Parts: sequence; structure tokens; C-alpha cells
Amino acid sequence: MAAAGIICEYNPFHKGHLYHIEQTRLLTGADDIICVMSGNYVQRGEPAILDKWLRTSMALEAGASLVLELPTYYACASAEFFAFGAVSLLQHTGITDFLCFGCEEDRSHIFQAAAAVLYEEPAPYRSALKTYLSQGFGFAAARARALHHCLSQQYPNVNWQSLIEHPNNILAMEYYKALLRLHSPIQPVPVQRMSGGYSDPDLNHSMPSASAIRLGLARNEDILSCLPPMTAITLQDAISQGLGPVFFSDWSADFYYALSQHTPKTLHSIADMAEGLENRLFRQAKTIWNLDELVAAISCKRYPYARIRRILLNILLNISQERRQQLSFAEGPAYLRILGFRKEREGLLHRLSQSASLPVITNLARQFSSLDEPARSMLEDEIRFTDLYMGHMPNKAKVRRGLDLTQPLLIWRS
Repeated sequence: MAAAGIICEYNPFHKGHLYHIEQTRLLTGADDIICVMSGNYVQRGEPAILDKWLRTSMALEAGASLVLELPTYYACASAEFFAFGAVSLLQHTGITDFLCFGCEEDRSHIFQAAAAVLYEEPAPYRSALKTYLSQGFGFAAARARALHHCLSQQYPNVNWQSLIEHPNNILAMEYYKALLRLHSPIQPVPVQRMSGGYSDPDLNHSMPSASAIRLGLARNEDILSCLPPMTAITLQDAISQGLGPVFFSDWSADFYYALSQHTPKTLHSIADMAEGLENRLFRQAKTIWNLDELVAAISCKRYPYARIRRILLNILLNISQERRQQLSFAEGPAYLRILGFRKEREGLLHRLSQSASLPVITNLARQFSSLDEPARSMLEDEIRFTDLYMGHMPNKAKVRRGLDLTQPLLIWRS
């Protein structure tokens, strides 16, 4: 029986995501869909709009067989480590045959060629990248120019800058690169996006982007028609109970408290902090007391919004480069944590337990003491991250500490 993997955030689950699941089944013939989903924090450097259990429920309602959690350390990392962490989890299941991902255009041969250069980093690429970085280009722009330098003869008509300015295309290349790094037999299957662009704020598309839906929620607009009926009900129920939505703009007090524990010197230890950026951050933070405004003030051509948000989130969560090293971050996640599964696909759990090359966690409280390092340490941090997240629920009466230890495995019964 074939299984296809989908790397996702479902922030929130919308019609484009349902289309992706349907296309995955159509293109691969897979019997099962395994979703690797970001937990309570997402790759754009923000808390998710709904908690990981609600978003797991949405995925299962829409037809996913099983949902695995992508640990926060990878979910909030750069595209390279986000992709590597997620692909690594699928590889370690031992049962994933395909990786199906969305991109702005299906140019798989070009993505594969670019991934090979990024993985092998031949001398001409390294030299070109260094040159463009020294000229003041941001990393993404410098990398696009370095790829053009290496691949322009093979692909003379490709505008690399245009091609990889889209986040989904960047991730596509990183997925190919991760598969190469892991020597994985998983077959990549790209699906061209049919929805609005990644950051398109227009709700009038037939399949509006998650960005547009989040913006609509922040403005109290009616966005339920943008979602599949089953997930619209889940979102509506969550909001009515005060279990969302969660917006990063409401976290300013938490961030400025975390920042007060640092000096510019100690900020050097924060993961992904760039040389000199800590001084710019402290200077702007003296007069700006709103998180969104601070991100806008610090962002520039070299340091785009998403990277700044990730750095600020790392400050808030106290994710340091040293902590990453302690957790063997570069080697990939140390466990497979199941958030939920469909009851009729229960046989998939048995296959996973027989084939997985990492510990499979279905009950964290019961299994925690049996885990090795760094799995226990990473999960200890995950518990802390979840507590912080849940503290921002609109309805504080619904908040409980230690949910990672008490929330039961979600079992969807159709």
C-alpha cells in the first residue's frame, strides 16, 4: 500500500489545501496521506492562527490519514532546515513512497538541477555567492544570481530571480535538496498551485491564500466561504469557544520582556541572528513598542520580513544557536510524534511502528522517560513553547498548562 507525504502548516486549512490532497491522491494513487505539520509556530516566524490539535482535526476531516508534528525548532527555521526536518521525518517513517508539494509552476527538472547545485555547492557557485553577498545582496537574491551563474548555459531562458522569489518554489528546491542529502528513495511529485499567490491578500480568488484568510480574520471579515465546509465548521466552533484566532501582533508584551533579558552582545547567541542586526534591533526597540511595527522598521532588502520575524520569534522562545547544537539540530528530528489519525486507517499505525527508524510517540506522558537525548530535551522545550502559545488563547478559562502531556491522540471517526 502506497503512502504519500505532504509537508504543511494548514494555517488555516483552506480550499487550496483540499485541492492539494485530492491531487496528491490522483497523481500518486496513494492509499494513505501522511501530513508533516508545523506545530503551534510556523515558518513565517509567527504563532499559528489555531493550535496544532485544531489544525490536525482539520487535516483529518479533509482526508489525511495521519498527522505528524514538525518540531518547533524546524517549523520556525529557514526554508533549508524546515524542509530538511520535515523530509527527514517522512524518511524515518520507512513507509513514505512520495512527497507531494505545491509550487507556483511545475518545472521539476529545473528545481532538480538547482537542488543539485545547492546540495553539492561546486566552487563556481560558492565563488559567485560570495561575490554577490559582498555586493550587498540579500542571501536569497545572491543565491538566485549564483544559480544563474552556474546554470545559465543549461537553462538560458530561466529567470532565476523571478523563479525563486516565491516561497513555495524556494521550498520545492529545498525539498529536492533534502531528498538528495538523505539519499532518499521518496519520489518528489510537484503540484502546481491553483490558489492565490502565497502572500496575495485578495479574498476574491476561487482559492484564496492562507495569508488572505488570516488577514480577513484580523479584520473580522467573513472568511468561512473560503474554507471547505467541514473545516469552516471547526474554525467557527473554535472561535466561538475562544480557542482562536491567535495573532502575533498581540505578543508584543511577551517579546519586549524577552528582549529586556538581553544586551546586544548576548543577542549574538540567538539562532539566525546576523552580524550587526542586533544593534539595529535594539536601536529601533527603544522607540517602537509594537511587534509588527518593529518588524517593518528592521526589515530591509538584505533582511526580509520573514527572516526578521523568525529572529524575533527565536528571541521570544529563547532559541539559541548553542541550544540547537545541544539538540543535534543539524541531524534532524529525533522522534516521530503523532498528533492524530483516521480510525479507518489504523493499520497505517501498525506499519509505521514496524518500519520507523525513530521512536514513534503516541502518548508523550507515558513514553517521555523512555526516550533518549536529544528527544527528551527537544520535547521539554516543545512543552514550554505550547504553554506560552496557549497563554494567548482569547478565552483564558480554556487554557491548561502541560497540554502536550495531557491532550489525547486525536482519532477521527468518519
